[in-house]
Amino acid sequence: MRATVGTVAAGETDALGAFIGRLRFAGGAAATTALALGDRQRFEPPAGERPVVLHHVISGSVSLCGDEVCGIARTGDVVVLPGGGAHSVTALDGSELLTLTLRPDLATLAAMGGLPALLTVCCLSGGEPFVGAVLEQLVREHRGARAGATTLIDRLAELVLASAVRTWAEAGAAGGAGETESVAGRSVALRDPHVARAVEAIHARPGEAWTVAGLARLARSSRSVFAAQFRVAVGATPLEYLGRVRMDRAKELLVPGGPTVGRVAEELGYRSDEAFSRAFRRAVGVSPTQWRRDARPAPRIPTVTATVTSAPAVAAR
Repeated sequence: MRATVGTVAAGETDALGAFIGRLRFAGGAAATTALALGDRQRFEPPAGERPVVLHHVISGSVSLCGDEVCGIARTGDVVVLPGGGAHSVTALDGSELLTLTLRPDLATLAAMGGLPALLTVCCLSGGEPFVGAVLEQLVREHRGARAGATTLIDRLAELVLASAVRTWAEAGAAGGAGETESVAGRSVALRDPHVARAVEAIHARPGEAWTVAGLARLARSSRSVFAAQFRVAVGATPLEYLGRVRMDRAKELLVPGGPTVGRVAEELGYRSDEAFSRAFRRAVGVSPTQWRRDARPAPRIPTVTATVTSAPAVAAR
């Protein structure tokens, strides 16, 4: 497939058209998921199956990571995992996600295998106005559960997938992987797997003594390049984002019956209770003790594991 995309770059668009025309699927599923900052959803395909998975970010921004691939997507972006492997989605802020899964036939599975493990298309609905309408109809069909919804979802999902592959191929032909701007005018850092790995590390270990230099090493980048890419991709500096994640975690822990303020401060990497209290008051507006006193025992929804099925999935909220 990489050779085919190269052919498209040379102007032979028939090759891409033939590839899209060969796409065949035997059903699928749709689900919408609402995620708060830091919420993580895990996707596991059934044993022996390799569905094509497509995520559309309805609102907010998310990080997606599989075994060896990572990416960041924001409102309007579409992410395709042609091999449909196990992966996780972590919300970088309050987000809503439409997830489509399609079961390819053997020929389609072989063709999709030539694509990258994770394919991100920035602002697909903005660059292809009809796709925006199709995505909106997909959400309506999923939520409405009307007669024939499953069949319509399958057909509409195929349209979105075909448009995503075409837009991705055209963007590669226009600029290539080394360009700093995407076809939609957004930085390629939005799909930078190294930035996504740093985001995943922050969420996994918010109490670690992270520095910009340390995160840059994890991202296999220089400090200055990493800091610039991170700000474009996430909308905050690395340390600002680390602070947001820590405060979000602190608010979850500071409930009646939960750990002490000192224990929370230690778990989140603060050198003293006083330093943690100052940071908390600055971010939240009240002291940790006041927050705990006003809080109600409301444990956070645990990590969700979604198993792909052939029937429309129930919206997770």
